[in-house]
Amino acid sequence: MQIVTEISNIIGQHVNMMDCKGYIIASTNSERIGTLHEGAKTVIDEFLSELVIYSDEEYAGSKRGINLPLMFEEKCVGVIGITGEREQVEKYGQIIKKMTEILMLDTYVKEQKLLDQRLKKRFIEEWLFAETNSINQELIERGLMLGVDITLPRRIMIATPIIMETDGEGNKIEHVINQVEKSVKKIVLQHNNDNVFIRIGSKMIAIISQQGDDRLRQLAKQLVTTTFKCYGLKLAVGVDNNLGNYKIIHTSYINAEKALKACLASSQHEIKFYEDINLEIFMGEIPKHLKEEFIKKIFRDCTLEEVENFIPILKVLFEVNGSIKCACERLFMHKNTLQYKLKKIAEKTHHDPRNLNNAALFYIAIYFFCDMRDVD
Repeated sequence: MQIVTEISNIIGQHVNMMDCKGYIIASTNSERIGTLHEGAKTVIDEFLSELVIYSDEEYAGSKRGINLPLMFEEKCVGVIGITGEREQVEKYGQIIKKMTEILMLDTYVKEQKLLDQRLKKRFIEEWLFAETNSINQELIERGLMLGVDITLPRRIMIATPIIMETDGEGNKIEHVINQVEKSVKKIVLQHNNDNVFIRIGSKMIAIISQQGDDRLRQLAKQLVTTTFKCYGLKLAVGVDNNLGNYKIIHTSYINAEKALKACLASSQHEIKFYEDINLEIFMGEIPKHLKEEFIKKIFRDCTLEEVENFIPILKVLFEVNGSIKCACERLFMHKNTLQYKLKKIAEKTHHDPRNLNNAALFYIAIYFFCDMRDVD
């Protein structure tokens, strides 16, 4: 239909495209789609270079005009027909034939490129999540055929946009995320020719040629800055711990994912490396029901709304090492207001967050709460 519409707009005549059996599969006259075009069938059956129809009654299901075979890889794959008087349409014949064949080739090339991209993505996912014993010579050779040398030492960086409720509707956000993906992918691939990029869900995964933390931090900052500047979205980034062994690439991915979760859990969403995190290393191993039980125990006399109000305050307080002054600056809150809220938290939970022993309990509860919200 795209080809038929484009050609019709250029020449100002009705255009039909028939398949290799003579049935109309696209037409500017929608009523004719699905009907048999006897003229086209004759072109195909008799290997004609063209067929001019002078009357609507000459061939069943056909109207006057010119019909030409469409050749692709030396085979007739269909027929293009232009409706109208011979003197009006004949002059367009060979031009339209060639133009259509070029458009078909262009579509084919695009589809092949898309297919190659899908094959490559599936391969990278297979490699990324494979067990160590599955990474063998066959996988290496498959990668080379797709232009990916998996034996090169690499590191993993995972980024994901931080979506707020105020960012708009789902379709609009999905469009923005797609644009962010294109921007992140471009930067990652330009950074090094051996880099590989895929997106799984909202996670943008960069498999990067091995390099030090300083260079990776610069790259991560570039991604964060560009995303916010161009699209107004914050980007959370987690980086692995430089294992560099292609056979344990999945371990590198898991470590980068843990660093990403730590980034999402922090109030400022600072870029996190696996080496930066502590409790987060094993938090993912704890079942959800135990996390929920622990949160209920710590915030046992609090409503969900109160917990949601307390969590941001406590997160900031711990991030500034308990400094009331710094916490007030981060929260844009008066000192007396913060002191009042902390006192209220202590009364409701029976645990004073300013007490060192209790701080650890709150820290774990906060991480559990944020982790489950991220998963949900």
